Amino acid sequence: MPPTCDEYDFFVSYARADNIGGWVEQFVEALLDEHRSFTGGRELRPFFDRADIKNFTHWETEIFHKGLTRSRLFLAFL
Repeated sequence: MPPTCDEYDFFVSYARADNIGGWVEQFVEALLDEHRSFTGGRELRPFFDRADIKNFTHWETEIFHKGLTRSRLFLAFL
């Protein structure tokens, strides 16, 4: 079965080195909380890898095939 772009609502792209102090995680959590309160409880489904992809091991499969192609939106932190 081909992947569908509605498995995840958005894909979070960031470099772990730029997530000093966890600010990217805090932003995403705040976004999820704000959406939940705005919609009366609907949960967003982000593709947000926090620890699974290490040292580029299987990064293409994890990021492209399991995340990007199955997400509606792309949220990039630069």
